Amino acid sequence: MKANYKLVLDPQIEDQLREQFDEQPDKVQSYIDHPEQLSTFMDLRVDFAFKYILGHKRILLKFINDILPVQVEDIEYLGNEIPVMSAKDKRATFDVICTARGTGEKFIAEMQCLPDVDMDDRLLFYGCSLVHSQIERGDESYLLRPVYVLCIADYIRHHSASVPKGQFFFSYQFQELSNAQDCLTENLRFFFLELPRLRNAWDSLETNRERWCYLFKNLNKFA
Repeated sequence: MKANYKLVLDPQIEDQLREQFDEQPDKVQSYIDHPEQLSTFMDLRVDFAFKYILGHKRILLKFINDILPVQVEDIEYLGNEIPVMSAKDKRATFDVICTARGTGEKFIAEMQCLPDVDMDDRLLFYGCSLVHSQIERGDESYLLRPVYVLCIADYIRHHSASVPKGQFFFSYQFQELSNAQDCLTENLRFFFLELPRLRNAWDSLETNRERWCYLFKNLNKFA
């Protein structure tokens, strides 16, 4: 199967390459001089490729609707950095962030290749930043729009309970501990695609969520 996502090294992508590999100038120059080394198709797990592909509105919209339990008709990209309240505050910078036109839902997509010990806390910080930014001084109510945080993890995450065989997609929200049906709020939810857990061949995949997972793992091998 061939995908349609060809790589073009335009000046913007060259700049992203330089930012991504600023400590590896020889590697950057090699990619720029010999773009065929990147393969015909990009490895979507690489930071600049992830942002480049999901920087196409049509692709991001399909990605959201295929992966998450929502159906969005249109989206608008947002700046990938939330303004800080004071000089002491840490900035929240996202890989990809957008909002649903008309409904105001917010979506964050993060690619993570290595198992950082604080990754879950970082995603919580990101999500809470988008919740906090919805309420401004003078607002009389605290009505919130849902925030969805999606992490594509190229590693097996730690789980406090056993994971059923074949499960690679995980979702979390605030629930009463003794009764999972009692949900406090659905306005902040977290989702993970754990790529290594999907080991099926392409022909055996049944859902677009599985196919996306497969593409993240294998798109650069299709050339």
